[in-house]
Amino acid sequence: MVQYLAQVPRYSCRILALFILMILILITTFKINNFDEYVSKDVNFLDSKLLKNPSREKSELSTKVNSGTASVKREGGDKNPINSKDSLEFKTDGNSTGRRNIAQIPIDVRVKKLPGAIIIGVQKCGTGALKTYLNLHPNIRVARGEPHFFDLKINHKAQFQEEMKRYLKLLPKAFPNETVLEKTPKYFDMIDPHDLYRMNPALKLILLVCDPVRRVMSAYLHNIFIGMYSKHKSFEKYVFDKNGQVIPTAEIVRRSIYDEPLKR
Repeated sequence: MVQYLAQVPRYSCRILALFILMILILITTFKINNFDEYVSKDVNFLDSKLLKNPSREKSELSTKVNSGTASVKREGGDKNPINSKDSLEFKTDGNSTGRRNIAQIPIDVRVKKLPGAIIIGVQKCGTGALKTYLNLHPNIRVARGEPHFFDLKINHKAQFQEEMKRYLKLLPKAFPNETVLEKTPKYFDMIDPHDLYRMNPALKLILLVCDPVRRVMSAYLHNIFIGMYSKHKSFEKYVFDKNGQVIPTAEIVRRSIYDEPLKR
């Protein structure tokens, strides 16, 4: 009995220690949950307290945007680049300039943006797979399909700014901290590179190349699959002439000659 009574204080201390530990865990959990209410997972998070005070929200957001992003201004003729960054957003309200200062764009609103990166080719070298993988990135917004704007749809007789408004309609909306990406493999050899520079001087061009012979064979099978080539005409007849020489002007062969487009 005496031994039992001697052990009581020791057990009481253990119980008390466990009780204190549980209280500390509960307090810590409460603080973390309370903190999550004010912090978003987004890099450019918004404090929910700001939403209760519209005037403060406006000033806080303006400060964040102005400190993190330079204003985009452009004066002069149509030959100058449209913007110096990929986050330019065009107005559609009839503004004669056709553009807007990025500092005016709220960081919590998705708007139409010009691409910050474009996959320009080469066709049948894995561009579709790369686009799929990049689409998994949380800060990349990928355009659907292949816009084919600069090789098929652009009108060089019209003002470039007006053409960029048409281009924006083919692109997704994005937050200021997100990059818009599009993929059109024909840009590699079918467009004027200066058009891309005028659109965005800071544009990143992504180019995949592969074994040119394998690429020709892959393109041949692809064209048969989509009905462009006849199933009754062999691969050799599309690629070689009567003397057995490679036809360099053949569409599937020409796209496997990388040096000329790279020189541009």
